[in-house]
Amino acid sequence: MKGTLYFVCISMILSGCSKFQTPITKRTQMMLLSKESEVKLGEEEFHNLKRKSQVCKDMEKCEAINRVGNKLVSNIRGDFNKWEFLLIENDAINAVCFSGGKVIINSGVFKVAKNDDQLATILSHEIAHAISRHGNARVSRARVLNGFEAAGSIITGLLNPAFIIPFIITYENVTKQKVTNPASRAEELDADIIGLNLMYKAGYNLDEAITFWDNLIHANAHKRHIKNSTHLSYDKRLKRIKKTIDSIKQSDS
Repeated sequence: MKGTLYFVCISMILSGCSKFQTPITKRTQMMLLSKESEVKLGEEEFHNLKRKSQVCKDMEKCEAINRVGNKLVSNIRGDFNKWEFLLIENDAINAVCFSGGKVIINSGVFKVAKNDDQLATILSHEIAHAISRHGNARVSRARVLNGFEAAGSIITGLLNPAFIIPFIITYENVTKQKVTNPASRAEELDADIIGLNLMYKAGYNLDEAITFWDNLIHANAHKRHIKNSTHLSYDKRLKRIKKTIDSIKQSDS
């Protein structure tokens, strides 16, 4: 009990002094992990997933991933300098970038990414997650929320043990709707905006990003958007992406 309450207090203190501002969007995030711990955790997650996956043997696609990925990160300066791009056999249209710059791309991405510019759209988005340190932010957020949940459960139990389960259910539902999911949507917006700027700096055609999203929307037309999910609907995201592209083009004119 004392340990849990102590952790909550420490988390609150750290959340007030350990901050990180995302590039371009300038959104402030709480960081409880050191950069070294963040990178180590990312590398562990990367290698765990790598061990469970089948590496894609299509050399043309692997070369495209490395060609586009390395071009996108060539202008990035900072703590992440060990970028690695791995293509795995998985039909799902998805990719993930772990803290530290390890990127895993599903082969299914090529169903909607028909050229380098379109491939740069999804790779730049994932790279943006890493340089924005969203992994650290998610872990930090979870630690604080879990600490408050544990402390609240203890206090509730002292007042009336019968209310512990209702408290936990209510707490988790409220924090998911009011904290976790909104924070995830903000991170996705960060990644869209920062990713498009990375694409532009690397010389890729931003109009192809719109084509990529049109392809993705068509491929996932059967999927229904869940209200208050971790992502905005495709329509809302595409609208913001077009707005960001217009802003980038105007700033360069």
